[in-house]
Amino acid sequence: MPVDLDFPAVRRRLRQLDDRIRAVERVEEVAATHTPGTVYLLDQYIDEYEQLDYLMQYWMHQHSGYPLNRWQWGVFVAAMAVASTLLMMYLVQVLR
Repeated sequence: MPVDLDFPAVRRRLRQLDDRIRAVERVEEVAATHTPGTVYLLDQYIDEYEQLDYLMQYWMHQHSGYPLNRWQWGVFVAAMAVASTLLMMYLVQVLR
């Protein structure tokens, strides 16, 4: 069975947690009191959300290839050109 590397179930869980966090925060706003139960529940939801979000960000970063922008690629190409030119000049001098 192939694995969907977009992880729709994890994204769905993140949306559910976001909805639950907002709902608990709304209940706390309306009640204007922070009961230990809602504070504990909110902390649990936030912890789970942050962990899943971190894992998704880590996965995306690991599998995005080389995340360099245009100027970084330009510097890399220029450095390779200078290095190869210096190598050729060194080889010409040594082999002469």
